[in-house]
Amino acid sequence: LLETSQMLEALGHIGREITACLDADAVFASLHRHVHRLLDASFFGVCLLDETQRSLRLVFGVENGAVLPTHEVSLDALDSSFARCARERSPVLIDLPTRDEAGSPIPGTLDTLSLMFFPLLAGERLLGVMSVQSPHVHAYGERERSIMQALCGYGAIALDNARAYRQLEAATAAKSQFLAHMSHEIRTPMNAVLGMLQLLQNTELDARQLDYARKASGAARSLLGLINDILDFSKIEANKMVLEPQPFALAQLLAELSAIISAQAGAKAVALCWQVDAAVPPVLVGDALRLKQVLINLLSNALKFTERGEVRLEIRLLELNAGLA
Repeated sequence: LLETSQMLEALGHIGREITACLDADAVFASLHRHVHRLLDASFFGVCLLDETQRSLRLVFGVENGAVLPTHEVSLDALDSSFARCARERSPVLIDLPTRDEAGSPIPGTLDTLSLMFFPLLAGERLLGVMSVQSPHVHAYGERERSIMQALCGYGAIALDNARAYRQLEAATAAKSQFLAHMSHEIRTPMNAVLGMLQLLQNTELDARQLDYARKASGAARSLLGLINDILDFSKIEANKMVLEPQPFALAQLLAELSAIISAQAGAKAVALCWQVDAAVPPVLVGDALRLKQVLINLLSNALKFTERGEVRLEIRLLELNAGLA
C-alpha cells in the first residue's frame, strides 16, 4: 500500500511536469525521460495521427539511445500494432514467449518480446499512439500498465495543449500583422488630414472658425496617437518594438502635447500646466514619438479622473553628466 501511495505521488509530480510543457518536443523529451526511469524499455516511440492522410507518423522514436528516423504507417495496415491500437482506440499488449516469434513493428528496429501500445486520447479525440517495448519476456505487468496509462493521459493533455498554443501563436501573429497593416493604411490619410488642418489654420479665419480648426486638429492628433498605440502594440507582440532615439525640441513636443490634451479637456474645469526646469536643455535625444505616447496616456488618465483643479506636468533635470541629461 505504501509503495502504491508513493507511486501515485510520483506520478502526480510527473503529470504536473509534463502537462506544463507547451512545446511538443519538450513533451516527448519529458515522456521519454520518465518512461526509461519507470519502465523496462529499450524502445520508446510516439506516433501522431494525420486524419487527412489516414496515417500515423512516428514523430519521436528512440531505441537503445539511438534516434529513429520518421516512419509513416497507414491506419488500415493490418500488420502494424500502432495502426491496430489507433483503430481500436484501446491498449494493445503483446507478450512473445520466444525471440523467434518476435517481430519488428518499425523497420530497422531491434526485436522485442514485450510490447505496449496505448492510444493518446484527448477526450474522445485520438491524437496518436505511444509505445514502449522491451527485449525481455513478461516485462510489463499490471503496475507497468498502470504507469503507461498515466503517462499516456498526461502526454495527451500536454500535446493537445501544445497544439492549441501553436494555433494561438499563429492567430496572434496574424492579428498583429493585420493591425500593423491597417494602422499603416490609416496613418497615411490621417497625416494628410492633419496637414490640411494646419494649412486651414494659416488662412483668414474668424475666432470661432479658428477654434473649430484647432479642435479638429487636436482630435485628429489624438486619433493618430491611438493608431500609433495600436501599431506599437502589434510590434510589441511580434517582439519588433525598437526605440529610435533622435534629437528633438522639447518645446515643440510640449506644444503638440498641449494641443492633444487640450482637445480632450473640452469644457472641463481643469487647468493644464507645464512646468519645465530652466536647467533642462532645449534639445534632447530620445524617441520623441514614444515619449509623447507615454505622456499622452499619463495625462489622459489624470484628466479623466480629475473633475476640477489642475493637471500638472513637471519636467526637471535630475543629472547632467558629460552633456547627457
